[in-house]
Amino acid sequence: MSKPAILTVDDDPMVSAAIARDLRGRYGADYRIVRTTSGVEALAVLTKLALRDQPVALIAADQRMGIGLEVCRQLAASGFHRDSHRPRL
Repeated sequence: MSKPAILTVDDDPMVSAAIARDLRGRYGADYRIVRTTSGVEALAVLTKLALRDQPVALIAADQRMGIGLEVCRQLAASGFHRDSHRPRL
């Protein structure tokens, strides 16, 4: 069984890289860290993970990103990964 994923969504490439780096350093042994830089990309990744029956433990989305809240709404409507935590940063 694969490690559960932690998905990051931030449209600022430098912030996105820093968040992913920090998460890998702390949680990389137990979780697969997946970095995305757009809401569209995040939804595509989440769809692929769901189709492969791979769990998502956490979705950390930048709420100041224009589509950040919309990603969360679309995710909730999709029914994918209902058990994942979804903080907005």
